[in-house]
Amino acid sequence: MNMPPYTITEQVYRQIKELILNGRYIAGERLREVQIALELKVSRSPVREALRRLVSDGFLVYAPNKGVFVREYQEKDLHDIFELRSFLEKLGIERSINKITPEIKEKLLDIKAGIANCIKIHDIAAYTRLDTELHNRIVRFSDNDVFITMYNHYNYLITPIRTFALNSPERTAKSVDEHFEIIDNIISGDIERAIATSELHLRQTFYTAKNFVNARQRTPGGEAQHPQITG
Repeated sequence: MNMPPYTITEQVYRQIKELILNGRYIAGERLREVQIALELKVSRSPVREALRRLVSDGFLVYAPNKGVFVREYQEKDLHDIFELRSFLEKLGIERSINKITPEIKEKLLDIKAGIANCIKIHDIAAYTRLDTELHNRIVRFSDNDVFITMYNHYNYLITPIRTFALNSPERTAKSVDEHFEIIDNIISGDIERAIATSELHLRQTFYTAKNFVNARQRTPGGEAQHPQITG
């Protein structure tokens, strides 16, 4: 059965969301309806509807009499999200013990090989996708649909911050080692070490994200600037 083509509004929604997720539109940046319509070569109506959906989804915020802006995060927001991630990933690892079939083992090893290749060719965007896939797979071990939905939503929202944080070569190298150790320990059934490494990984990722948020600067006019990531 062929799926119906996406509507113009759906296409615009997906394009804008992707531009937010890959860092083209950054935290605090005002999104102007007219400018986006010109860039995407569409009328203003689908852009307006797409922006409304993105506000509803949490990617954008609407400020009365000011406009629509890419959502910014405070340190407490990050703390809350990473606290949720830590709880859910620990639960997933605990419940993975009897779920490592040959097929899942092969998939985890494919992710590991893919990460190694991404680092070799310096493809951070692809690495970020594999990073997300690995953590989503860990949470799916929990077999709790409510937890999985919560995790996917909040983890997705901070993808732009995680992408920028990975621009730090030092942090990226450590992140890769941590991912490899988590994968190896899950496959071998060493749950205690897998949890310890996962908690270390998330703690370090939180600190990097926090540094990103705290280091972000603005111009006098209030427009967001791309930060210099140092950690």
